[in-house]
Amino acid sequence: PIMRLVAGGVGLVQSVLRRWRILAGVVVLMVGSIAVTAALLQDHPALPDTGGTMLATTPLAASAVPGPAAAMAGKVPLVLYQGDAVVRHPLPDLSALFVHGKPVVVNFWAGGCPSCWSEMPSLQRAYNESGGAFLLIGIDIGPFVGLGSHNDAQFMLKTLKITYPAAYTTQSPVELFRVVAMPTTVFFRPDGSVFRVHSGFLTFGQIEEQIAALLGARP
Repeated sequence: PIMRLVAGGVGLVQSVLRRWRILAGVVVLMVGSIAVTAALLQDHPALPDTGGTMLATTPLAASAVPGPAAAMAGKVPLVLYQGDAVVRHPLPDLSALFVHGKPVVVNFWAGGCPSCWSEMPSLQRAYNESGGAFLLIGIDIGPFVGLGSHNDAQFMLKTLKITYPAAYTTQSPVELFRVVAMPTTVFFRPDGSVFRVHSGFLTFGQIEEQIAALLGARP
């Protein structure tokens, strides 16, 4: 009986220790996540929050394209995965999209981003149902945020049967567009000025709301 009691006590201690180790691991992961988020946000002052959508407060400077925009977009050189016919390849940089005179929606995504996998079919549906009212392009930034390679991105496009234009960039847009979460979607007016920036996942209903607001906006 004494040995069984001792053995039981040892087992109880071991069980408690295992639970504490698991709890400690969870705490370490949480602290690490907070630290990473804080580091990303350190150089990015908070933007005004409007129903979960961050509004860009810095206007775009004049450029060679019509309207006052694309100084920022001109700093994002692009290489297309697909969509040559829509964007009229070659596409030197993001600013070239504004020559079409339509609102432009830019979705920053990555092949190793689970939320991007969930969101992209809704973007495709919104694009299909728009009747060409706006341009949509997905820009893969996986290599810049540690969320997959170009091969991962192409596999994602093929698997999800995405047909809207998609590209990757050779210069990180993370600082320029304040990408602090994945995915991030930037809504541009036809003149290239930033209408809204949404950080994080969008449902189909939210995408519809944002597009409706964008189409009804004035430069």
